[in-house]
Parts: sequence; C-alpha cells; structure tokens
Amino acid sequence: MATAPTTDHGKTLLEWEFAEYAKYRRGFWWYVLATAAAVSMVVWALIDRNILFAIIILSVAVLLFALSRRNPAQIIIRITEDGVEVGRNFYAYTELKNFWLFYRPPELKKLYLHFKTALRPSLVVHLEDQNPVTLRQTLLHYLTEDLEQEEEPATDEISRRLKL
Repeated sequence: MATAPTTDHGKTLLEWEFAEYAKYRRGFWWYVLATAAAVSMVVWALIDRNILFAIIILSVAVLLFALSRRNPAQIIIRITEDGVEVGRNFYAYTELKNFWLFYRPPELKKLYLHFKTALRPSLVVHLEDQNPVTLRQTLLHYLTEDLEQEEEPATDEISRRLKL
C-alpha cells in the first residue's frame, strides 16, 4: 500500500501502526508475586548495604506501575525508499546492517532491525496485521536478511513470559 512521499525520505512503500510497548493483562496474583519479589530484593539490598540496588528495584517497580496505568501510544512506521521511519525517528538504510522477521502468529509477529554500530540495540517493531512476505520482499531490496536468527531473543522471551 504505497502512499504519498514523506518528508525527504522518498516514496512510502509500506506503512502501519503498532503499540509502543505490549500491554499485558496482569491478574491479582501477578501483582502479589511482583510486590513480594520487589520487597524481597529491596530488603536483601538493604541487608547487604547496597543502596544503589535498592533504588534501582524501587525505580523499576514505580516505572512498571506507572506504565500499567496508561495505554501505550500508537506509533506509525513507514518503510520508504531511503530508510525506515519510526514515529519521529528516521533510520537510513546506510545505518542499518540487516533485518530479520520473527513470525509465530498469533502472538509473535516482529521485525528486528540491526544497526551497523554495535552500541545501538536492535529496533523491534510489531508487525500487527502486516503481511510478512510483502515486508520481507520490500526490505530485501535495501537490506540483507539475517537467516541465522531463528528464535526470539532471550530477553524478549523472558520479559514477555514475566509480563514486564
């Protein structure tokens, strides 16, 4: 579904919206266990006189609580002739090393974009209802596909299973 050209980034080849983060349904027992784990870690940190760790645990707990109270923003992604536009950020194909698709519907449908510089984490985009075959064919004109990646990264799987 090609649309009008975007600002200085060439013709838009594909476009869709996705949530900025996954919002999980967390039941009563999830909150009980998460609170018990956080309190245990803070107590342990205080016994060990590791104030920084206690502050980090409390900060993460407050952040998770705040995120659970609001709905994630919808972000527009555009695959263009010159690069990938995600929200207000633009990544030229020259900045990107490769891509790979992790597609195990209905739950797991993600596009991973790897940067050439190792200091930048991969960009993860949820595909929503985007056709992965069309997306793959479009990106292959500009980037190589990482065919060695076959599993969801461990950090993504852990956070998904723990509903973080």
